[in-house]
Amino acid sequence: MSSQPPQPISEAANKTWTVFFGLEAAAAVIGNALVIAAFIASDKLQKRKTYFLLISLAVADFLVGALAIPLYIHVIGGSVTQWWTLHSHMQHTQRAIEIFASWASIIFLVVIALERVYAAVSPFSHDSLKPIGYYIVIGFVWIFAAVIGILSFLRESHVGAADNKVVFYFLMLMISLSMLIIIISYIVVVIFLLRAKFSDQFEQKMAVTLLMLTVIFVVSWLPFKVLNYIFNLEPGSMLGCDHDLGCVYQILYATKFLHYFNSVVNPLVYALRVKDFRDGVRRVFCCCCATSPPPPTFPLEREKGFENPVVSMQSLDSAVPSMFL
Repeated sequence: MSSQPPQPISEAANKTWTVFFGLEAAAAVIGNALVIAAFIASDKLQKRKTYFLLISLAVADFLVGALAIPLYIHVIGGSVTQWWTLHSHMQHTQRAIEIFASWASIIFLVVIALERVYAAVSPFSHDSLKPIGYYIVIGFVWIFAAVIGILSFLRESHVGAADNKVVFYFLMLMISLSMLIIIISYIVVVIFLLRAKFSDQFEQKMAVTLLMLTVIFVVSWLPFKVLNYIFNLEPGSMLGCDHDLGCVYQILYATKFLHYFNSVVNPLVYALRVKDFRDGVRRVFCCCCATSPPPPTFPLEREKGFENPVVSMQSLDSAVPSMFL
């Protein structure tokens, strides 16, 4: 076995990863901001209660891109290659904010999955749910995520530390249960939709869309959580890199990039799968250049003393196309 000390990651490699993380942060911010703006601009989106949960998920993903990833870039730039001075509490602050936003995203995925189960199992009862119930659940999720983030900040070291095994196993158990609940929920949804003689087209397409989000969530988060387990069981693990610390950093950055990428993909799935969001985004881009349509002009027959109702309806249809109603 070689006696050479582990070599850190090169400055060039670290700079490359900071650029990748920066582009990822920009994509998460822009994509989720468009989803949020589409919801604000579209009355149709605001009328479906399920979208309340999707917008809350978008807000959590927006915070990942706007706060968690930039702070992570600041941490690795200051601690790995010493490009700037890093405040003593910065790592804990970044970790707390990341845990807050990431766990909000995870819990909203769980809530959305359970809400879809309820919609599939008892559609009439689901339709009678009041918006206040959604507001209460959304508020509870944000409070719960904030509590976890605050507790993580108050700890002296990170989740995988040897003296925080109880905290580590609690969080790992939570995320494992979250994945299990989400997977079982969508199995139930698929079974009910396949057995139903007829089902609402919106419910079918939303179930497929949210199933895609779930698969993306599991694929993007699982490698990072596996590394957490590895470093908890063997804190000095080199991950098979044979004393090449730069290789370890590359693996850590890759899994971290993948787990952040979940916040980038979610709004892309909305845009591709949900027509209401596509229309909402179109309204956002068009509102700045939209002008009020001119008042409908009536034919000369009105001046002669009678109206032409067919022409009047044609004028209204040209002013407000039916596809946007």
